[in-house]
Amino acid sequence: MRHVVVAFIAISSAAVGAQGALTELLAGKLIDPEVGQWALYDLSDADGNVVIGLRQAIVGEEKIGRKRGYWVELELVPKQGLRMIYRMLLTGPANNPKNVHEVWTKSEFDEPEQFPLDEESLAELAGGKKPKRKKMGKEMVDTEGGPVEAMHYRYTADEGDASLWHSEDALPTGLVRFASANGEVLLRAYGIGGQFGMSAMFPPESSNEDGPLAPGPVRVIVRTSTGDRTENP
Repeated sequence: MRHVVVAFIAISSAAVGAQGALTELLAGKLIDPEVGQWALYDLSDADGNVVIGLRQAIVGEEKIGRKRGYWVELELVPKQGLRMIYRMLLTGPANNPKNVHEVWTKSEFDEPEQFPLDEESLAELAGGKKPKRKKMGKEMVDTEGGPVEAMHYRYTADEGDASLWHSEDALPTGLVRFASANGEVLLRAYGIGGQFGMSAMFPPESSNEDGPLAPGPVRVIVRTSTGDRTENP
């Protein structure tokens, strides 16, 4: 379980000073969840070099008691090293241990492995002391797909300061950009459907009768200052 936090947050050291805030967004504070939603991000180091590509997607849903749970996958594709996939069944933000019902991990050449939900692992997800947050106002953030209007929050903690830009339109979690002195996470594109919205850990099997599985329709959405633009990935 510890790798769930370390791998996609601390690996680029981009979350120093506001780990709790970034964990909550990337790990499962879903705005308006729908199976097939996805977002693509670039993780850069302190020198501005992109070191990891990240795909976040809602790949399934499941009823947990009276609540509706969602399977959220994080796929890490480093410039150097093995591709990693993390999969969590959540009924809310992962920084609350009560919302985490299953956790799976898979490296590029290994079979999926389920992690036991012990107290130490759940405490890791919950994070430590929450940093102080200040709302700075709405700003336009330049992304690969065009400018996105987002609310800028400034976080202050003992470990250092950081900034986060959040938009209710950038589903599934609203993260547009996260930056500290050690690096940044920046939105590339987001949408629903198609191959980006499918599970990478447990991909749908092809049917011998119907031929190879088609990725299906996809919408790539970037909200700009002049409105939505939809295009193929």
